[in-house]
Amino acid sequence: MQNVKGQSSVEMLVTVGAVIAFTIPVILLLLSLTQYGQESAAIYQAQATSKIIAESINEVYIQGPGAEKNILVTFPSNSIGLSIKGPVEQDKQLGSEVIITMKSSTGSYDAVTPTFARVELLPLLSPNGLVSLKLLTKADGEVQVIKE
Repeated sequence: MQNVKGQSSVEMLVTVGAVIAFTIPVILLLLSLTQYGQESAAIYQAQATSKIIAESINEVYIQGPGAEKNILVTFPSNSIGLSIKGPVEQDKQLGSEVIITMKSSTGSYDAVTPTFARVELLPLLSPNGLVSLKLLTKADGEVQVIKE
């Protein structure tokens, strides 16, 4: 009679062990897929934010000196910085690039959007989350970006 109780206990332990053995790898796989999805969403967010900033810079540039615009943009939580780099000194007629640098699982990622406007070179900012930027065109036609 006691062998039956022992056998049912062993069967229960084996069953629970088998369920755990199959469940843990599935859970780990789902967690890694979720992390990949979050990283992919952050990359798309950085690209969209870069595009919004560049298009707003172009809009203010087209309106001419004295034009202003305030924008509210969201940066991914893993962003390292926002920078705006312009052309080389010899050719001031070229536009600039809005660059959002972020950390990813494969290293550093840059979301880059070109502008046709001349932009005052912006030092590297370290924005995260919601950030307000003020864009204004100076008298010489150059656009200035100010973090508020």
